Amino acid sequence: MRAARTLLSAALMVTVACAAEPGSPGSARVEDPALAPLDSLAGNRYERHLAFFALEDENPLVVAWSFSADTGADAIDREARIWLARGGVWDAFFQSSWETPPVRAPWRIIPHEGIRIIVAERDALTALLYRSAGRELEMWLGDALAGWSSRPGELIQVRGASTVLSENAVAGTLVDISFARQASDATPGSWALLISEDIHVFLRGPFDAAADSTFQGWGTLRARNFDWPDVVVTATRSRAFEPARRDVPVAWRFQSPDADLTGRIEAMSTHMEAGEGPGPQLPVIAISEVEGSITIETIPHRVRGILYHRTP
Repeated sequence: MRAARTLLSAALMVTVACAAEPGSPGSARVEDPALAPLDSLAGNRYERHLAFFALEDENPLVVAWSFSADTGADAIDREARIWLARGGVWDAFFQSSWETPPVRAPWRIIPHEGIRIIVAERDALTALLYRSAGRELEMWLGDALAGWSSRPGELIQVRGASTVLSENAVAGTLVDISFARQASDATPGSWALLISEDIHVFLRGPFDAAADSTFQGWGTLRARNFDWPDVVVTATRSRAFEPARRDVPVAWRFQSPDADLTGRIEAMSTHMEAGEGPGPQLPVIAISEVEGSITIETIPHRVRGILYHRTP
């Protein structure tokens, strides 16, 4: 471990040297056409979520890093969050909001406070690191296992990965998500990654807890690829969250029109945060460790994973 730490420290020194200016090294996939900026840089919102799940650990580990950038004519409003769950106990590990001057690539992740990054050629993200006040966390990205994109400014990749917490490395699966949209589009995105030994299913869309919602879905099963453009998602059970004065879903069912994909999942543990707003109901961010079953082409499979839910 000491040798690994020495190599890591050297890599970190190189990264910090390269990252002196905001926006220098950044989002791993800036070279990908799917991440080309929208027509105008001002008035856009860019999000990137990297969520790690250790499927085979006896005490499941979930780590989610979330970054956003809202661009204006004179500044970029940025936010970074880290959530961590071990054995169903959630920790709001880090949260910070700050402002930077306008840059040509506002979607890039930039170092801030305890967060540092390691990048490879063409700004490809290799690792996210957090060190501050005696707390340390590392997430190392591995090979891509699957990837999808259906519109400009969107890219989803499932990757092998490892997380180092308290000097213990845990191998698992990572979903790396980038979204771009006009800031005037107030509809937030919800998403879920569901996995088993040989399955990866990703669902994303604008979720309405009061009605059926239409998500887009993709999947891989034993090297086969699937595309489900219209998956109907319905909340089947909710839990009251008094700080936001609203109910938050904790169980869901979903089905594609041809029933090629069906499933039910429920939250085993959930972390909820209330945002700011005029009221009486406040916005909510909820992230859950979920498990359940899905059926692909009539064959059922047990799955576990992560669900991120956000209300306007």
